[in-house]
Amino acid sequence: LWGKEACLNVSIKYHSAVVDDEARKMYVFGGMTLQSPSFTNQVSKALFEYSFDSNTWVELECEGINGRYNHSAAMVGGKMYIFGGAQMSASTNKHADELLALTFETNRATVVRLPSGPCRQGHTMVVWKEHLVVFGGTDGKDYHNDCWLFDTKANRWLR
Repeated sequence: LWGKEACLNVSIKYHSAVVDDEARKMYVFGGMTLQSPSFTNQVSKALFEYSFDSNTWVELECEGINGRYNHSAAMVGGKMYIFGGAQMSASTNKHADELLALTFETNRATVVRLPSGPCRQGHTMVVWKEHLVVFGGTDGKDYHNDCWLFDTKANRWLR
């Protein structure tokens, strides 16, 4: 399975990755890439799909999503949920509170915006039953040790 063919043609850090067991695919989103010739970090909004069956990578079309890093992602019910992170441009460095749900089709992903949660980056997120559990992170001012729960059926946050 693993070898040079399994390598992505881009180097990424501070990204997220999830696996869809049923589809036998891995999805990698965002992070920072090192751009030549100046070798500067660039925030990425790229979404890649890796097929375990064919051992190939494809970059998916994905409209309506901003690049980010230090975010989290989890897979629930065939959807990839992406939460928080930092968004950076030439003029701003923003800590995000967005929660997005991505569904996948051939060579593209569709984004649905869900209710915003706490403003966080550098946090962790795990799946418990049909819930996303977010712990810790920073909002750019303070470090947090709290826990938030997002109910993926009711589409609402609980603290």
